[in-house]
Amino acid sequence: MKRVNFTLIELLVVVSIIAILAGMLMPALSQAREKAVAVNCSSRLKQIGTADAFYQADWGYFSPSRESMSGAVPGPSWHGYQNGTGLSDPQIDLTSEQGYLSAYLKKAGVGKKVQEERASNIFICPHSSVDKMLGDDEVTSARGTGYGPNKYLHGMYFMVNANMAASATYLPKKDTKVKQPSSIASFGDAAQNLSGTLAVYDTLSCNGVHFRHSSRANITWADGHVSAETGYYNCTGSSYNSSGPVPGMNLGCLNASKDICNTGTAANPDPALKAQNRYGCTADMK
Repeated sequence: MKRVNFTLIELLVVVSIIAILAGMLMPALSQAREKAVAVNCSSRLKQIGTADAFYQADWGYFSPSRESMSGAVPGPSWHGYQNGTGLSDPQIDLTSEQGYLSAYLKKAGVGKKVQEERASNIFICPHSSVDKMLGDDEVTSARGTGYGPNKYLHGMYFMVNANMAASATYLPKKDTKVKQPSSIASFGDAAQNLSGTLAVYDTLSCNGVHFRHSSRANITWADGHVSAETGYYNCTGSSYNSSGPVPGMNLGCLNASKDICNTGTAANPDPALKAQNRYGCTADMK
């Protein structure tokens, strides 16, 4: 039987077809991978929300605060035990086994690199951008792990000292103060622009929501449900904040427009706008 060989032209045609097909498939594969990461993140936030519910049941239906007290380092926080000195020190060691919610969740590894922990640590968002923010360290952060609690709901501190006013911003709120739990954010993807560098942060507030999952942020609401949300990019003058979404980079606010305040209702008394606020305002939850 006569052997038939490919000509060079035919070989080039086949290679070209394969390259075209690969080019068509790569975006789909990339999107599928990103979707899987977002689903994993959503699952972790769901578990954090469930742990929050158990914590409230054990502690008089008060939410866990961001940390124990202003300047109280070392000390416990919602996600671990802080051994560092504050935002000026990016090497803040977090022992995830000793946080307010740790007793209700799978224990995190101690002494492991962030990249290792990101694969399984519920307190760390699985998105690759968190690696870049935390660096090649043991489980450390600039006061955060990629997630943060809504400071107007959870409060900044477990207690206040004599130099601090006992305002609603500082202290955790009881569940009876949350009138519409399905529309008030509890935990979610968070970060901040720290001296021109994107850093993880442990407070979910205006300008601190990180839309890292294809221009969306995963949010656990006060009633326990989780959803992927877009928001208003209201910070300007930084490469991490702009008028248009930049996947994995933009910081902003969950509220849909700049007219909806998240730091108090006095500036925006319009009931229609107030009803759209997704953080709960200081004036609402005293």
